[in-house]
Amino acid sequence: MEKEEKNYRSNLFNVDIDGLEDILAEVHEELIQDTSNLNDKFSELPAEFSSSEDIENATAIVKEIDILAKKWRETRLKDLKPFKSAEKRGSDWFKDYENPVKDKKISVNKRLNEYLKKERERQELESEVELEEEEVESEEEFVEMVQSAANEEELDELISSSNQEVISEVPTKYEVRGFNRKKLPMEQLEPYFTDHQLKAAINKHMNERGPTLNGVDYEEVVNL
Repeated sequence: MEKEEKNYRSNLFNVDIDGLEDILAEVHEELIQDTSNLNDKFSELPAEFSSSEDIENATAIVKEIDILAKKWRETRLKDLKPFKSAEKRGSDWFKDYENPVKDKKISVNKRLNEYLKKERERQELESEVELEEEEVESEEEFVEMVQSAANEEELDELISSSNQEVISEVPTKYEVRGFNRKKLPMEQLEPYFTDHQLKAAINKHMNERGPTLNGVDYEEVVNL
């Protein structure tokens, strides 16, 4: 019973995925033929261009490629639009339930962060002022524990555990709230940049200032 339910859920709307390509091939037979004709023209180009005629033929084929590629793109977007619209509609439906669940966690975390902030402020304040009268007894007990600490390491551990007693009730982590790029130690961050991120930055620099960076190999290529 569990297996049947799983299969039902995996293809809820019973879309014939396996037959999709055959349907598309039948409907777009003309585009496929145009692509085949272009392939024949492309195969007739020489492996290396050596004359003005070769250049003329090559630029003509590039124009045909652009036109055909545009047709394929427009057709793809048109044919798949119902699928994407259905996917978006379905996704929005799920998010109507999913997002409120996530929002509850955000709300709880916000209150926890406010709690932690207040506790830290309270602990900092207590470290600067004398304890109130009703806390004197516990203070004296703490002093006795400090005085009886066997060594400096045990004393540091005792004080640290006392300061973190309330805060350690919930797990914490650090988050980046903002940064000043002028003060960032870029040499420390450099190992964490991916090649994709670096290439994107290099391309942006090149578009604005030209091929002028050291350590970059530039190549002049055709821009048709």
